[in-house]
Amino acid sequence: IYMNFYARICSNLALISECYSGLYITELVPLKNIMNVEVKKKILMNFMKKFEKHDGKIEILKKIPVYIVTNKDVALFGCGNVVKNFSGIL
Repeated sequence: IYMNFYARICSNLALISECYSGLYITELVPLKNIMNVEVKKKILMNFMKKFEKHDGKIEILKKIPVYIVTNKDVALFGCGNVVKNFSGIL
């Protein structure tokens, strides 16, 4: 149920923000403790089916790539990028 709701929210946000170059998901909590690769694959396939299922917007959502970021330090890299690029402004 959680993944269905999450997929619907992601599809709505993707359409609102017009992120045609890709949607990056940083952490999928339901997948965190599942070790079986086949079960993870099944959950992700179900997520994509629900993500692409939207009234009248199916073709647009199918064109948006979805990336799952597995690097746990991605937020730290983002902070470093802000410091590097905006240090003269701040």
